[in-house]
Amino acid sequence: MLSFSSRLATLDSVIKWHSDIREKVVSPSGRPIPVILLANKCDIHGNKIPCEYLIQFCKKNNILAWFFTSAKENINIGEAIQFLVEKIIRSQSESPYESLEVPNDSFQLTPKKIVKKKKVKCC
Repeated sequence: MLSFSSRLATLDSVIKWHSDIREKVVSPSGRPIPVILLANKCDIHGNKIPCEYLIQFCKKNNILAWFFTSAKENINIGEAIQFLVEKIIRSQSESPYESLEVPNDSFQLTPKKIVKKKKVKCC
């Protein structure tokens, strides 16, 4: 989820997007997928959403963590992605994949079967 680090109003959109994700996307085990909040544009000087407010916002809305980020300056992008990937891997290792029934307006993330392509040799 993405918001602007200086605009509190963008968190209203985060609530809607988060609700949509929770309603329509589940992991293969049926659990909600991990979600983090990126408070982007932290490189722009000015008023920023207070850290304590973001902590409480994430707790209230079941968001795992938040990061001040800057895509322009590459601030905390790698750290946020690494955190999210580690949470995804951990959640997948905690429960085996199983087939689930999901609502018609939803979709289920499932692992792809790896198909090895045959190497064709010339002549």
